[in-house]
Amino acid sequence: MAHKQKIPGALREQVWIYRCGHVFSCPCTIVWCQNRMNVFDFECGHDVPESKGGKTTLDNLYPICRRCNGSMGNRFTIKEWNAKFADRRPWYSKVYRYCCGRR
Repeated sequence: MAHKQKIPGALREQVWIYRCGHVFSCPCTIVWCQNRMNVFDFECGHDVPESKGGKTTLDNLYPICRRCNGSMGNRFTIKEWNAKFADRRPWYSKVYRYCCGRR
């Protein structure tokens, strides 16, 4: 197995700002996940995994909680992982995300 490329701190910061904006905390990128992340406690998840040719670039990285990133591993893209359990979200999660603009 190839060694995973370490994501530089400057790129991690860019990923956070690009995806979450200039805020201290935001929900996990995975729509059905209830975890909140903050600027000091998040992982950069690859949409297309490195093992499947994905690059460590801003357009392929998303802030994601440790639990989701570890669970999806290199088997899924973020879009696939979002869809995998989307119908299992509690009803109030759907209402909250609709009302707050996060769909």
